[in-house]
Amino acid sequence: MASTSAAAECESPASFKKCLAQTRAEVDICGINMTCKCLRQENVARCYDKCGEDSYYRRLKLGELGKMQIFCSQKTQGESEDLPIIGSE
Repeated sequence: MASTSAAAECESPASFKKCLAQTRAEVDICGINMTCKCLRQENVARCYDKCGEDSYYRRLKLGELGKMQIFCSQKTQGESEDLPIIGSE
């Protein structure tokens, strides 16, 4: 029988935090491009895999996957999948 702890713990907290910061920044850079957001949000959800099977982090991952479904449902045909180049006009 697996033991449970009162506080949720991520197996690799530094790697997890870095992953979230990087991937969330990419989602933000996408702006209103839902095709870009859809693809990048999946990467955000994958960050939670760094926390193993902890039920707390699995629930958070489900929330991130829910956001991905919303973004993906709003994709527009012909939208670029690429991240926009910052500072270009």
